[in-house]
Amino acid sequence: MTDFKSGASMRPFVLLLAYLSLMILTDAVAAGSIEDTEASLERGNDPTEVLVLNALAQFNLGMMYETGEGVPRDYAAAAKWYRQAADQGLPQAEQRLGNLLLNGRGVSQDYAEAVRWLSKAAAQGYGVAQFDMGFLAFKGYGMPQDLVQAHVYFSMAAEQSVPHAAVMRDFVARRMTPVQIEQERELAKEKLN
Repeated sequence: MTDFKSGASMRPFVLLLAYLSLMILTDAVAAGSIEDTEASLERGNDPTEVLVLNALAQFNLGMMYETGEGVPRDYAAAAKWYRQAADQGLPQAEQRLGNLLLNGRGVSQDYAEAVRWLSKAAAQGYGVAQFDMGFLAFKGYGMPQDLVQAHVYFSMAAEQSVPHAAVMRDFVARRMTPVQIEQERELAKEKLN
C-alpha cells in the first residue's frame, strides 16, 4: 500500500511527471513556429521568456540524464541537452557541458573546448565555472598554467561563497612570486571594471 503522507513511493511518480513536463515544454517550444512567436507577441508575451524557459527545460533534462534521475543515466544525452541550453547562453549549462568535455563523459575529451564553455559561464559571473577555470589555470589543463589567472578566478568564486574557493585562492597565493601578486592585482582591477 502507498503511504502518501510520507511521500516514500511518490518520488518515482514525481520524477516521471517532471520529466514528462519538461519533454512536453521542450518539444512545444522547439516545435514553435514564427507564427507561434508572432501570436505570443500579439498576446503581449515576451518571446525571450519562452527562450529562457526552453533553455531551463533543456538544462534540466541534461541534469536528469547526467544524474540518472527519472531516466537512465546517459552522458551523451546530457551533453546534447546541455549544448542546446548552452547555445542559448545559459551559464549553468555552459558549465556542465564544459565539465563533460573536460572528463570525456558522453563526448570526446577536449580540454580546449571545455575551457571555451567554462570561460563563457565564468564571464557571466557563474561562480562554479569561475572555480573550474581557476582549477584549469592552476593545473594548466586546456590552457597554459597561470597562477595569476588561477588566483583571479578563485578570488571571484570565493566572493560568491563557492565551497573551497577561498582555500584554493590562498593555496595559489602562497605559490605566487611578488611579481605575480602585482600582476594579479592589476588583472583583478581590470575584471572589476
